[in-house]
Order: sequence, then structure tokens, then C-alpha cells
Amino acid sequence: MSLYCPSILPESFSILKEILQNHMSRIKTLSLESLPPSRNDIFALLNQPAPILEFLKVQTTDTTTSKVPPILLQTSRLQSLALDKCGMDWDPQLSNLRDLRVLNIRNIPSLESTPFIGITESTPTVVELLTILSTTPHLSELTIEDTNQLKSWMALFLLRPTFHSKSVKLDHLQKISIAQTLAVSTNFSRYVQYLTQSKERLLRKLDESIDGPLVRLDLGFSAVHSWKSEDTTIIPRPNSQPTITLNLQDRGSSYSEIEMGRSICHSFDMNQLLALTVSLCIDEETWSMVSELPHLKELRVAKQESRFYNALRGKDDDVTGKIVPSTFPALIDLTLVDWDLLNTTATVFDHTHVVMMEALTICLERRKKGESPLSRIHMQKCREVDDKQLRRLRKVVDVDWDGKGEISQEHDENLIQ
Repeated sequence: MSLYCPSILPESFSILKEILQNHMSRIKTLSLESLPPSRNDIFALLNQPAPILEFLKVQTTDTTTSKVPPILLQTSRLQSLALDKCGMDWDPQLSNLRDLRVLNIRNIPSLESTPFIGITESTPTVVELLTILSTTPHLSELTIEDTNQLKSWMALFLLRPTFHSKSVKLDHLQKISIAQTLAVSTNFSRYVQYLTQSKERLLRKLDESIDGPLVRLDLGFSAVHSWKSEDTTIIPRPNSQPTITLNLQDRGSSYSEIEMGRSICHSFDMNQLLALTVSLCIDEETWSMVSELPHLKELRVAKQESRFYNALRGKDDDVTGKIVPSTFPALIDLTLVDWDLLNTTATVFDHTHVVMMEALTICLERRKKGESPLSRIHMQKCREVDDKQLRRLRKVVDVDWDGKGEISQEHDENLIQ
């Protein structure tokens, strides 16, 4: 039995009450929309078992102190729950949501806001929400939309984070919508485990929800950190508190690192980006996009020597056929981490193949003659640093080398022979 009430006329309440009172055990779908908040008698009739209930939607025309009774949520067959302007009891022991697939929470009412954090008996704390979500392993769609009360949830996390990392698993989540609830959004990445495809949708949502351009981005193998600021003249330091952190350790095995890197990079608006760290492997297409960022001043690249070098080297001019080093127009500070500078080869401007360190030196020499010179290059944990090439490189840019990986002059002579 299905009961849809998109708009309840005053004369229809007697019929609705009769159905709820006598046939609740037969209802599989119950949708009460545009319910006047003063109708506490309707909420009272919901306080009874509904053993075969699969779909429940309760929407009031205005916020109400009434809540969906816990007994209505104890059915093991409930798959979809939507609440709008009305609350529920957030104690997971009072409900059975294990088979829930869809959870939509909108405009949860506030009763008596405290001066500091504004948490009330109808507005769930972050911990309460996460506790509820920990009982919904099959959830595929999650919507949390509220313009006022849910913002106050951040205060609870700042005071005392009580959830352990990765304690909530939502491996089946495919659709997520979090509107104007930055506190919940930013902390989901720390406490919730879900598929990477869902992460990127969340990442895009987070980026859009925070004012100010993205000025720093760190793409790590296990996490993504981003900093947003209205001041686009100052680069936040890596040890400062990021605006958004997204954990990536639990990505699906079928989702490759390159696919993940590409999708994450396209999730952000990076037009005002000043600093970028790339430890996550990204493909040539993504490097090409990064190389065109107009304001990127600082770049740190771990491994992936060939892909980055090809982006730094430039493109073939369509008219002359020559390579034009017009990439990374604002780059002045470059850090190379864990590069193999001898055993990796690259193509230079005359289309010959040389070892990576020589190719890098030639490329930077060419950039110095053009309009995109670098000021400094840092080499950290780089293997096989050729002393001869290092001296040549230092004539082009200021080199900060950690001293690891240098080969002997004798080794260098053997290579030449």
C-alpha cells in the first residue's frame, strides 16, 4: 500500500488520520508533503510500527517541534528517508537504517539555540550524524541541505573531534549533495570512507562552497590539501592549516592513480593558483593543463620525470615546427623530488635523446633566454646527480641541492666513453 499526500487539504485530514490509524502496518510508501507544522495529531499517529515501510518522506510547510517517532524507523525494510523542516531522534539505537539507500535531510529545525554552538535537540551534531551514517553501509545517495543551523556543527569539531578516522564506511555512495554546510563537508573526508568517484564530486562541491580563489594545492598519494584565500599575493606555507583536506587512501582498486589525479585536477578552479605540489601521478593531458596556469609561481614535483619534463619543454610551433617553451609562464621556483636524473632520458629541442639532467639543463637554458626564466631549482633525494651537469645548471639558475645522489667524476668519464 502506498500513500502519497503532496498537498493535504483541510477536509482531507480526517481521511488521512483514519488511514494512518488503521492501516500503518500495510503501508510500504508514505509521503507526507506540505504538512502544516501545527498538525501534531498527524505526528502522533506516526508513533506506531510500520513493518513493511520502505519509503518515508515527511515535509512540513514550516519548521516544527514535532519529530518523526523512532518506532516508525525501526523497520528493517526502510530504504529511503527524507526529512524537510522536521527532525528525528538521532540516537541510532532507536532506529534500524541498515538497508537505507537514500537519506535526504533538509532544513532541520532549531528549537533553543545556545549562544555559542547553536545545537538543539532537533539539530544533530556532527557526531550524531556520523553515528547514524555508520549504521547505513548501503547508502548510495546523501543530501544534507540547511542554510543556518548546520554551519554551527564546525564548533563541535573544533572543540573535540570524537570520531576516529575512517570509522564510517560509505562504500556504495554514488551521489552526494552538501549545501552550505562547510563544517560537515570538510570533516567528511576525515571520518568517512567512500569510493574515489564520490570523493571528486564532494571535492568540487567543497571548492564551490568556500569563498575566495584556490591559491595553493597539494596533490598527495594519500590526501589532497587545498588552501583558498581572497589575497592572491601571498602563498600559504605547506605547514599552515589547509582549507580543505580530502583523504585518498581508500580509493577503489579499479580506479587508477592517473585517473584519480586527472579527475581531481579538473574538480578545482585553478586559474588563480600560486603554488602546487604534485606527488600523485598525473597524465600528459593534465600536465598540459597545469602548464598553462597563468599565476603558478611555485611547483614541487615528485618522480614522473618524463611527463613533467615534456610539459616544461614546451610544444611544437604549428608554423615553424620548432618547440616553443611557452609553458609555466609565471613559474620561478621549482622543486624536484626523488628524480632519476641519469637513467631517464628525454628529447631536447633538436630532437636528440640525452639523460634527464642534461635535458633539464638545456630546457632551463632556453627558458632563460626567453620570457619565462626560473629563479631557483631545488633537488631533493634525486638519484645520480652528475657533478659536471650540476655545475652547468648552476650557471643557469640558483640550485639548492640536498647533496644526495652525486656520482663521481670517474663514473662520469666512463659514461662519456
